[in-house]
Amino acid sequence: MSEERRTIPRSDVFRLGSILLDHGTEVPVCLTLNLTDRGAKLEVEDPASLPDVFQLIPSSDARPRPCRVLWRLGTKMGVMFTD
Repeated sequence: MSEERRTIPRSDVFRLGSILLDHGTEVPVCLTLNLTDRGAKLEVEDPASLPDVFQLIPSSDARPRPCRVLWRLGTKMGVMFTD
């Protein structure tokens, strides 16, 4: 088992959300796998097609959060909130 290096533990949430791009396009389906006040782990169909900066709506009842991509691996990506 790998050692946990995060200083803030993340909560598993498994919620459907969406991504808003700068030009107003919405990527309607992303899965928020886990979440903290500082960032999230997401699953999307093609993370490589997304820009490094966008707004994340982590669930249908959440407000948009500006974020920056920290890593991408397969269909998963980690983001840090910038607000």
